[in-house]
Amino acid sequence: MTTRRQFLKTSALGAGTIAFAPSFDSLLAATGSTEAPRRFIFIRKSNGVRPNEVALPSFNDK
Repeated sequence: MTTRRQFLKTSALGAGTIAFAPSFDSLLAATGSTEAPRRFIFIRKSNGVRPNEVALPSFNDK
C-alpha cells in the first residue's frame, strides 16, 4: 500500500519533471552533424591615422 508521504513525493517529482520537460528538448535533440559550425572572425584595428590625410596628393591614384 502506498503511504501519503510516498504519494506526495512521487507526485511532486512527476510535476517537477513535467514543468522542466520543455527545457530538456534542446539538450536531447540530435543535431544534423557532429562537427562544430565554422566561423570567421575578422578583426580590424586602426591606430587612428587616416591614409588620405597622411599621403601626399601626388601619390593619389586619380
